[in-house]
Amino acid sequence: MPKPKKAPTGKRRGPTRLAMSPERAKLVDELVRKLRHEAAERVGPNATFEQQSDASFAVMRDVLDRAEEVRV
Repeated sequence: MPKPKKAPTGKRRGPTRLAMSPERAKLVDELVRKLRHEAAERVGPNATFEQQSDASFAVMRDVLDRAEEVRV
């Protein structure tokens, strides 16, 4: 008799949108809008999903590097 398949467990990803305060949700929305805009400028309108994701990652890496520089 085969074993029943287990349902995949989800990874915890932090507070959900419902758990965020309105101020934090507004900030997140603004950051996402700016991130998408900057990534689109870097790769252009006809970029693939992977190119857009790579550009978004590069922008976030730059932001976090800058934040670390300012902290030191």
